[in-house]
Amino acid sequence: MTPSSFSVDQREIVWLKFTFSDSSDSKIRPGLIVSNNSYNKTNLDVLCCAITSSKNRKNYCITIDNTDIESGKKFTKQNKIRYDTILKVDKNLIESKHGMLKKEKSHEIINAIQELISIE
Repeated sequence: MTPSSFSVDQREIVWLKFTFSDSSDSKIRPGLIVSNNSYNKTNLDVLCCAITSSKNRKNYCITIDNTDIESGKKFTKQNKIRYDTILKVDKNLIESKHGMLKKEKSHEIINAIQELISIE
């Protein structure tokens, strides 16, 4: 799919090709689209938060489970949105769509991002 024909919406959970920080390899991982729809429609990239299933990760995460999914596929285990890991991702790296996060949980994540970057 070309970026012009591939559309994603804010709150969508997608599967992305994440490149390792040393650029040695890549892995398909889930991510949450946090950029708004106006941005998503007019840019080749989207902003997304990483999603992890790691039980060791505690800070700067918001837990999501299947009750937080508005539509689409369910997860097989509990996951966490890493709101401290915001990536600008080319739409060509999106492999597939997984589902849509509920608005209430999305507001919680956006509020956490705003708090993280607030001026002290």
